[in-house]
Amino acid sequence: MTSISKRLFFASVAATAMLALATTASAGGPKIIGSWKMVSMESQGKVQPLPPNAAAIWTLKKNGTMTMSAKNGAKTRTENGKWQVKGGKLHTDVTRKIMGKTQRKKEVLSFKITGKNLELEVRPGMKINFVRK
Repeated sequence: MTSISKRLFFASVAATAMLALATTASAGGPKIIGSWKMVSMESQGKVQPLPPNAAAIWTLKKNGTMTMSAKNGAKTRTENGKWQVKGGKLHTDVTRKIMGKTQRKKEVLSFKITGKNLELEVRPGMKINFVRK
């Protein structure tokens, strides 16, 4: 193999590896897929745990669908939608019923996964903290 051929070969291998990494990241990779239990909310640095009678679970599936289930006392609510990771951010498109009317809500959320913890930044200064279920 000539020197130029070797350089082209290694350049194409490097480009393929970078493309594979970028594709995994843009697809959300395996890290965010799964079920996440909300443990607290944080506003302006103050952490507030969920009340004992409340619970919320987000389930992000490999096929790009998601379910959000919430319970507060005897009241429960489930919302379904789609998700994807683009540009390092979580994009959600959820259909929900509020006061009998169907509404669609799209959000773009910054997120960080550390071990079994997921932190969603809803807006600057406001975060929701989850633990992998």
